[in-house]
Amino acid sequence: MREPTSTKAVFSVGPAAPGSTEYTLDQVRHRDFYVGLRAARRTPGVGAWLDTARPTYVISGRYPNNPTPPLALGRAFDIVVHLHTVRASVPLPPTE
Repeated sequence: MREPTSTKAVFSVGPAAPGSTEYTLDQVRHRDFYVGLRAARRTPGVGAWLDTARPTYVISGRYPNNPTPPLALGRAFDIVVHLHTVRASVPLPPTE
């Protein structure tokens, strides 16, 4: 099995900026949590918040993503997992 071609690096980000999705999610009393957005949108006021695009870190296929693109969580995802602190992943050893 060959290793995928990609640039490997470790990135750090500072505190979430006011007005960003992460800033609001950091205000939740639980440090780490997940939320089903379909059910959450039934709560008064939450649906409008979920449908409003705001700067959002999406760390998937490309990072860093500067400037942080605006994204409406409720239009892009069914579930959100918010982790207060993460660290670099460790590659698994190749299998034969």
